[in-house]
Amino acid sequence: MKKILWLCGCVMLLASCAKSKKDMIAGKWHAVDYKNPEMDAFFAESAKYIDTLGANGNPMTNFELYGSTNIDSIRTALRVERQATLEMQMQAIKNTTFDFSKDGKLVVNFNGKADTGNWTMKDKDANAIELEELSGPDKGRKTQIDLLKVSQDSLSIKILQDSTYTIISFLRGDKKVEDKSAR
Repeated sequence: MKKILWLCGCVMLLASCAKSKKDMIAGKWHAVDYKNPEMDAFFAESAKYIDTLGANGNPMTNFELYGSTNIDSIRTALRVERQATLEMQMQAIKNTTFDFSKDGKLVVNFNGKADTGNWTMKDKDANAIELEELSGPDKGRKTQIDLLKVSQDSLSIKILQDSTYTIISFLRGDKKVEDKSAR
């Protein structure tokens, strides 16, 4: 009987030491990566378009369609523009932070533009949080964010936007961000 009581006591002690998801979420998080299937498909299609631009036309047709017979220069310019756009997106991600306070306040900084809101756990299983806008044109709007991964050092969330979604991965505090601009 003493062994059973001792075992129950140990289990209760361990359970009381475990941090809740809410406690693990609290703190400052730096975005390190994002995935958006719709955006990824757009950039994949744009790469195909650039690669095939003018491939089936003769110089006269290319001039009529694109205003130039030098299709290689047009392709190069489009590739440079596409890469610059991808790098700007990655730079914006590197400069994004979410700061969840334990009292339910949230400060989101998107590339130097701060926004504030409230956050609460959405369900008893702690698989989602709800964000509420506190200012601006979206004041009062609530957004559900699914928690895909929560640990002491990393956080991964899924935000549904219309018919698509974005997954954002974060590291806690001052973790260094890896450059993934060569998508």
